[in-house]
Amino acid sequence: MNAKFIRQEDVAQLYGNIGELYKQVVCGGKSLEEYLGKDCVVQDANIIIEDFTLDMSESNAVLTDLENVRRVYKAMLGLSNSQASDERIWLAYSFGVFKDYMNYRWPAKDESTIKNRWLFGYAAKRSLFRHGIARLWWIGRCTYDKGRADPFELTAYVITKQDIINQLLDIGFNGNKELVLAIIEAIRDAEKEGKSVGREEIRSVSRFVNSLGGMYLIDSWEHDEIYQRVKEIFE
Repeated sequence: MNAKFIRQEDVAQLYGNIGELYKQVVCGGKSLEEYLGKDCVVQDANIIIEDFTLDMSESNAVLTDLENVRRVYKAMLGLSNSQASDERIWLAYSFGVFKDYMNYRWPAKDESTIKNRWLFGYAAKRSLFRHGIARLWWIGRCTYDKGRADPFELTAYVITKQDIINQLLDIGFNGNKELVLAIIEAIRDAEKEGKSVGREEIRSVSRFVNSLGGMYLIDSWEHDEIYQRVKEIFE
């Protein structure tokens, strides 16, 4: 099947009046076609993906995150980083294909939720980890490790650590996925050894990695080098 997208002019209209979008589409139940007064707002992109649904089986919607990362990333594994950074794709899913899921996982109590979880309300990179559907793909992109018996082993850990998602995963945008995997593995192993892994510790890791990036060509480092450096923080 084809991935979905919304044309740029229609995206602009969604941002044009978030208040009405909230009232009519999210709360009022109108489709995008009804809201914009035109047919075929959600269209097929020239990108082939697998058919998939999202899990909405838990009373606590947060508990479905890991399963839904698995489903989204495996179904859309063929997306390039550039394609997966395109809000026209993700808005087609949050307001169209998976609107029911969005109401389940990110129920909009006010317009700010629409702006930050249904639309791209932050800077471009940050929005990819905040948007209700895009975040599922990008968490998978940064944590999927095909060399493991369970490729989503590190994903399962990251899902329990919102601070890692918020502060560390965008390091992966430089294209060095091994860097991200080594950092996550080091943090996980430190916690297994009884070390505290909270907000401040994650911030320390983030600052440390950023400082290394300013002094060294960190992209050239091997997995074990990054792993050991991060582990030393917890020592």
